[in-house]
Amino acid sequence: IFEKQARDFGAEILFGYVTMVEKINDHFKVISNVGEFETKTVIVASGKVPSRLNVPGEDKFFGRGVSTCVSCDATFAKNKVVAVVGGGNSALEGAEVLSKFANKVYLIHRRDQFRADEITVEKVKRLPNVEFVLDTVVNEIIGDKKVEKIVIQNVKGGEMKELYVDMVFLEIGYETKIDFVKHLVQTDSYNQIITNKAAETSCPGIFAAGDVT
Repeated sequence: IFEKQARDFGAEILFGYVTMVEKINDHFKVISNVGEFETKTVIVASGKVPSRLNVPGEDKFFGRGVSTCVSCDATFAKNKVVAVVGGGNSALEGAEVLSKFANKVYLIHRRDQFRADEITVEKVKRLPNVEFVLDTVVNEIIGDKKVEKIVIQNVKGGEMKELYVDMVFLEIGYETKIDFVKHLVQTDSYNQIITNKAAETSCPGIFAAGDVT
Protein backbone atom coordinates (compact mmCIF):
# COMPACT_ATOMS: atom_id res chain seq x y z
CA ILE A 1 0.00 0.00 0.00
CA PHE A 2 2.81 2.39 0.90
CA GLU A 3 4.64 1.58 -2.30
CA LYS A 4 1.54 2.16 -4.43
CA GLN A 5 0.94 5.51 -2.72
CA ALA A 6 4.52 6.59 -3.38
CA ARG A 7 4.27 5.59 -7.04
CA ASP A 8 0.91 7.40 -7.37
CA PHE A 9 2.66 10.59 -6.25
CA GLY A 10 5.32 10.10 -8.92
CA ALA A 11 8.12 8.41 -7.00
CA GLU A 12 10.52 6.25 -8.98
CA ILE A 13 11.65 3.22 -6.98
CA LEU A 14 15.03 1.63 -7.63
CA PHE A 15 16.30 -1.53 -5.95
CA GLY A 16 19.96 -1.42 -5.01
CA TYR A 17 22.35 -0.30 -2.30
CA VAL A 18 24.01 3.04 -1.63
CA THR A 19 27.77 3.00 -1.27
CA MET A 20 28.42 6.70 -0.57
CA VAL A 21 26.77 10.07 -0.11
CA GLU A 22 29.03 13.01 -1.03
CA LYS A 23 28.33 16.65 -0.22
CA ILE A 24 29.07 18.94 -3.17
CA ASN A 25 28.54 22.63 -2.39
CA ASP A 26 24.81 23.03 -1.70
CA HIS A 27 23.75 19.58 -2.87
CA PHE A 28 24.59 15.89 -2.57
CA LYS A 29 25.69 13.10 -4.85
CA VAL A 30 24.27 9.69 -3.95
CA ILE A 31 26.44 6.90 -5.35
CA SER A 32 24.88 3.44 -5.67
CA ASN A 33 25.20 0.21 -7.59
CA VAL A 34 22.29 1.31 -9.79
CA GLY A 35 23.62 4.75 -10.66
CA GLU A 36 24.61 8.16 -9.31
CA PHE A 37 22.04 10.77 -8.36
CA GLU A 38 22.34 14.46 -7.51
CA THR A 39 19.87 15.89 -5.03
CA LYS A 40 19.37 18.73 -2.57
CA THR A 41 17.82 16.44 0.04
CA VAL A 42 18.60 12.98 1.40
CA ILE A 43 16.36 11.02 3.77
CA VAL A 44 18.11 8.10 5.44
CA ALA A 45 15.58 5.48 6.55
CA SER A 46 17.67 2.33 6.24
CA GLY A 47 16.60 0.83 9.57
CA LYS A 48 18.59 -1.71 11.51
CA VAL A 49 19.82 -5.15 10.55
CA PRO A 50 20.40 -8.14 12.85
CA SER A 51 23.88 -8.21 14.35
CA ARG A 52 26.14 -11.01 13.19
CA LEU A 53 28.87 -13.01 14.90
CA ASN A 54 31.37 -12.51 12.05
CA VAL A 55 32.88 -15.96 12.54
CA PRO A 56 33.94 -18.59 9.97
CA GLY A 57 30.99 -20.53 8.56
CA GLU A 58 28.36 -17.94 9.42
CA ASP A 59 27.96 -16.55 5.91
CA LYS A 60 28.25 -20.00 4.32
CA PHE A 61 25.30 -21.36 6.29
CA PHE A 62 23.18 -18.23 6.54
CA GLY A 63 19.70 -19.33 5.57
CA ARG A 64 20.85 -22.96 5.67
CA GLY A 65 20.93 -23.49 9.41
CA VAL A 66 21.99 -20.05 10.61
CA SER A 67 19.04 -17.76 11.29
CA THR A 68 18.40 -14.34 12.81
CA CYS A 69 14.66 -14.89 13.18
CA VAL A 70 13.24 -17.42 15.63
CA SER A 71 9.64 -16.54 14.78
CA CYS A 72 10.39 -17.15 11.07
CA ASP A 73 12.31 -20.41 11.37
CA ALA A 74 11.30 -22.10 14.63
CA THR A 75 9.26 -24.77 12.86
CA PHE A 76 12.39 -25.93 11.02
CA ALA A 77 13.85 -26.83 14.43
CA LYS A 78 11.32 -29.62 15.02
CA ASN A 79 13.01 -32.64 16.63
CA LYS A 80 16.44 -31.05 16.16
CA VAL A 81 19.26 -29.82 18.39
CA VAL A 82 19.69 -26.05 18.17
CA ALA A 83 21.73 -23.24 19.68
CA VAL A 84 20.53 -19.74 20.52
CA VAL A 85 23.22 -17.07 20.89
CA GLY A 86 22.41 -14.03 23.03
CA GLY A 87 21.51 -12.81 26.49
CA GLY A 88 18.65 -10.34 26.07
CA ASN A 89 14.92 -10.81 26.12
CA SER A 90 14.82 -11.81 22.45
CA ALA A 91 17.33 -14.62 23.07
CA LEU A 92 15.53 -15.96 26.15
CA GLU A 93 12.12 -15.69 24.52
CA GLY A 94 13.55 -17.34 21.41
CA ALA A 95 14.85 -20.23 23.48
CA GLU A 96 11.41 -20.64 25.04
CA VAL A 97 9.72 -20.75 21.63
CA LEU A 98 12.28 -23.19 20.25
CA SER A 99 11.90 -25.48 23.27
CA LYS A 100 8.43 -26.32 21.96
CA PHE A 101 9.87 -27.64 18.69
CA ALA A 102 13.46 -28.77 19.27
CA ASN A 103 14.62 -31.78 21.23
CA LYS A 104 17.44 -29.74 22.77
CA VAL A 105 18.19 -26.03 22.97
CA TYR A 106 21.59 -24.64 23.99
CA LEU A 107 21.45 -21.01 25.11
CA ILE A 108 24.93 -19.57 24.62
CA HIS A 109 25.81 -16.25 26.25
CA ARG A 110 29.20 -14.56 26.56
CA ARG A 111 28.52 -13.43 30.15
CA ASP A 112 27.23 -15.15 33.29
CA GLN A 113 24.43 -12.60 33.74
CA PHE A 114 21.54 -11.90 31.40
CA ARG A 115 20.17 -8.58 30.19
CA ALA A 116 16.75 -10.18 29.97
CA ASP A 117 14.02 -9.71 32.56
CA GLU A 118 14.57 -11.90 35.60
CA ILE A 119 11.10 -13.43 35.35
CA THR A 120 11.86 -14.50 31.77
CA VAL A 121 15.23 -15.97 32.77
CA GLU A 122 13.65 -17.99 35.58
CA LYS A 123 10.93 -19.28 33.26
CA VAL A 124 13.48 -20.51 30.71
CA LYS A 125 15.67 -22.05 33.41
CA ARG A 126 12.79 -24.35 34.30
CA LEU A 127 12.45 -25.71 30.77
CA PRO A 128 13.82 -29.28 30.79
CA ASN A 129 15.26 -29.25 27.27
CA VAL A 130 17.07 -25.87 27.52
CA GLU A 131 20.69 -25.84 28.69
CA PHE A 132 22.50 -22.60 29.55
CA VAL A 133 26.09 -22.33 28.28
CA LEU A 134 27.43 -19.18 29.94
CA ASP A 135 30.69 -17.22 29.71
CA THR A 136 30.97 -18.69 26.23
CA VAL A 137 31.30 -17.44 22.65
CA VAL A 138 30.89 -19.16 19.29
CA ASN A 139 34.15 -19.23 17.32
CA GLU A 140 33.13 -21.20 14.24
CA ILE A 141 30.17 -22.86 12.54
CA ILE A 142 31.04 -26.11 10.79
CA GLY A 143 29.30 -28.39 8.33
CA ASP A 144 29.20 -29.73 4.81
CA LYS A 145 25.94 -28.77 3.10
CA LYS A 146 24.27 -27.73 6.35
CA VAL A 147 25.20 -26.84 9.91
CA GLU A 148 26.59 -29.84 11.78
CA LYS A 149 28.43 -28.40 14.78
CA ILE A 150 29.82 -25.25 16.35
CA VAL A 151 33.11 -24.52 18.07
CA ILE A 152 32.60 -22.70 21.37
CA GLN A 153 35.12 -21.17 23.76
CA ASN A 154 34.86 -20.28 27.43
CA VAL A 155 35.88 -16.63 27.77
CA LYS A 156 37.29 -17.07 31.28
CA GLY A 157 39.30 -20.25 31.01
CA GLY A 158 39.82 -20.33 27.26
CA GLU A 159 38.71 -23.95 26.91
CA MET A 160 37.33 -24.85 23.51
CA LYS A 161 34.94 -27.64 22.58
CA GLU A 162 32.48 -28.66 19.90
CA LEU A 163 28.71 -28.82 20.17
CA TYR A 164 26.75 -30.85 17.65
CA VAL A 165 23.78 -28.75 16.55
CA ASP A 166 21.52 -28.61 13.52
CA MET A 167 20.69 -24.90 13.65
CA VAL A 168 22.10 -21.69 15.15
CA PHE A 169 19.82 -18.77 15.97
CA LEU A 170 21.50 -15.38 16.42
CA GLU A 171 19.63 -13.15 18.86
CA ILE A 172 22.36 -10.64 19.65
CA GLY A 173 20.57 -7.42 18.83
CA TYR A 174 20.53 -5.09 15.86
CA GLU A 175 22.92 -2.59 14.33
CA THR A 176 22.86 0.22 11.83
CA LYS A 177 24.80 0.13 8.56
CA ILE A 178 25.50 3.78 7.82
CA ASP A 179 29.08 3.87 6.52
CA PHE A 180 27.77 5.54 3.36
CA VAL A 181 26.69 8.67 5.26
CA LYS A 182 28.43 8.51 8.64
CA HIS A 183 31.08 11.04 7.60
CA LEU A 184 28.40 13.71 7.14
CA VAL A 185 26.14 13.31 10.19
CA GLN A 186 26.48 13.18 13.94
CA THR A 187 25.95 9.75 15.50
CA ASP A 188 25.65 8.34 19.00
CA SER A 189 27.57 5.52 20.72
CA TYR A 190 25.22 2.96 19.14
CA ASN A 191 26.04 4.16 15.61
CA GLN A 192 22.56 5.68 15.27
CA ILE A 193 22.03 9.01 13.52
CA ILE A 194 21.15 11.84 15.89
CA THR A 195 18.15 13.94 14.83
CA ASN A 196 15.91 16.62 16.28
CA LYS A 197 12.10 16.43 16.40
CA ALA A 198 11.92 17.57 12.78
CA ALA A 199 14.06 14.58 11.71
CA GLU A 200 16.93 16.96 10.81
CA THR A 201 20.48 15.68 11.21
CA SER A 202 23.56 17.75 11.96
CA CYS A 203 24.05 18.19 8.19
CA PRO A 204 21.51 20.55 6.57
CA GLY A 205 19.74 18.73 3.77
CA ILE A 206 20.12 15.27 5.29
CA PHE A 207 17.17 13.91 7.27
CA ALA A 208 16.84 10.55 9.02
CA ALA A 209 13.87 8.57 10.29
CA GLY A 210 13.00 5.25 11.87
CA ASP A 211 15.24 2.67 13.52
CA VAL A 212 18.40 4.20 12.05
CA THR A 213 17.96 7.19 14.42
